[in-house]
Amino acid sequence: MSILSTLTVNQKIIFFDSSMTIDDIKDFSLDETLFFSFDYESHILLSKNNISHKISDDYINQNDLDSIENTSMKLSHWYDEPKISKLLLYSNINLGALFYVDTFYLLINFLKKYLEINLIIKNFPKSFFYTSTNLLPIVNSFTDLTTEISNHSQNDLIEIPLKIGNTSLPFKLSKNNLSKLRKFSEFFTRIIVRSKINTDNKTILVHNITTQKFSDFYSKISDYPLNVVRYDLIIPAIWNYETYRIMKKSGCIIENNFILSDNIINKKISKSIQDFNNISENLFSTNSFFNTFFQINDCSFWNSFKPIFFKFCTQKFSDYIKQIEITKKLFDKYDFSAIMLWTEYQYEEQILSHFAKQNNIPIIFSQHGFEFDTVEMIKSMTFFRGFPYKSDFVIVWGDLMKNWFVKNGVDSNKIKSLGSPYFSKLSSKNFSPKNDYVLLASDAKAFDFKPEELCIEKIVEYDKIIENISKIVIRLEKNLTIKPHPSKIFNEKKIALKINKNIKIVTGGDIESLLPNCSVLITTNITTSILQALIMKKPVILIRTNSYYGTPHVLKLNGCIEATLDNLESILIKLLSDEKYYRTTIESGNNFLSKYLSNSFNSSDEILKFLSKEIF
Repeated sequence: MSILSTLTVNQKIIFFDSSMTIDDIKDFSLDETLFFSFDYESHILLSKNNISHKISDDYINQNDLDSIENTSMKLSHWYDEPKISKLLLYSNINLGALFYVDTFYLLINFLKKYLEINLIIKNFPKSFFYTSTNLLPIVNSFTDLTTEISNHSQNDLIEIPLKIGNTSLPFKLSKNNLSKLRKFSEFFTRIIVRSKINTDNKTILVHNITTQKFSDFYSKISDYPLNVVRYDLIIPAIWNYETYRIMKKSGCIIENNFILSDNIINKKISKSIQDFNNISENLFSTNSFFNTFFQINDCSFWNSFKPIFFKFCTQKFSDYIKQIEITKKLFDKYDFSAIMLWTEYQYEEQILSHFAKQNNIPIIFSQHGFEFDTVEMIKSMTFFRGFPYKSDFVIVWGDLMKNWFVKNGVDSNKIKSLGSPYFSKLSSKNFSPKNDYVLLASDAKAFDFKPEELCIEKIVEYDKIIENISKIVIRLEKNLTIKPHPSKIFNEKKIALKINKNIKIVTGGDIESLLPNCSVLITTNITTSILQALIMKKPVILIRTNSYYGTPHVLKLNGCIEATLDNLESILIKLLSDEKYYRTTIESGNNFLSKYLSNSFNSSDEILKFLSKEIF
């Protein structure tokens, strides 16, 4: 007998999310059932199947979204609470602190659904709710009139761009197979590169500084009295002949987790994980603290959050105990004079920083992105440790960023305005520019830390912006190439194909190879592609998809043109037909670059000179 025939309630409601399929609801009468979509994917699926539905976002307002963001930031530091902080220590490192950012993202996604479900159930108190596995713990917090109607396993596939010639093709690997591929790469690296330590030189650790992008930096290491140990966890040091050649010439000592692991350390890791899991089970069984701590709007959400958070933490604890033990071995193996990091919030950087501080080793934090130097972004930059947190020195790209850091309380003596090795390399290149197409650099999830970005209306608005930009370019009879952010590809291809089959979508890889042949770069975000384009003397147009970030210096100093969908067409026409306006725009971009980038042609040398100083 179908479960539907046993019900005697006023209304049947289905909470439909991206984990569900149309088959999950085939037994329901569409006329007798009210549907709610809980994410963009489920909204699109229901719409395609002509199923009328409400959107869960409509039940919360801007105050709710602000509360979700602020509460998530506060609760992501749960590990600092005196009642539990000591229980989270492993090798004197608080394991909870290592994934505070991941906890924040988990919370904003959870709390948005939590508030929506609460308000929907209040509006339909006598209804029976059918829901996915993902939403069931939350629904159970507010009503007993519920049942699960889908139980699909989560897809753990990761999309990897595979470059063949000038074409980048995406293919998917499971996390397990990706891990195996990484281990093979690490094993291969161990065999083919065998550099040695020169005991007369200082030894510097650099972390996740990619080979090809920073080839200029690596090519000059041998000119300085330095041993550079390259330690990578994400992108392998060597993946093709070019990267092998760069690493071989650099004389770097390459370390990775495969090289550092052995049977003894693996046995210790297994035992340590088992011991800590026993502690964590007792920790999470103590509901009194968590019930009180995990609240929003004075209401505890711990009962529905607990199973999700426990599973989340258990996996993190295991991964990070392993990383701590391997990092210990790295520091036992070398006598580092300094370590250089890109970020201070990722777990691996936090672990490296801990052992550096423990051994009185200076930490150098190096700017790695085009930062938002605005008052509106101070809260986010502080939370994500865009300002120095434990670092002893900061390398920034130029004086504008140095002044911004000083203005926000960073000691000027700690800040070194040395430029970027990548932009030095780019500035030294000779380009044969063409004007074959308009290039659109899109970034669908640039502000994924804002709860608003999870709302269906916001995502549809972004789609409309991409659609309208594409229509304007095609209407002007210009070729269009779209380059989505490599890790944030969204609907760009589907949108483009609907408009014109000749629009080219390039996924994977860096935008650098596309810039020389474009006439204009249009971007939807403040991104390093702006600097790349300006160096190649290409005009840049910014179309805002949001107003979160205020007015950064690249706009204040006319480094690029800020446009709207209303005036984009006229600006493009003027740029592409008025040579004087085109040249003036390029000159404005050059003026901004001169203020933003120091050591435009010799940044690598300046950084290596700094690393060679006696202070280390």
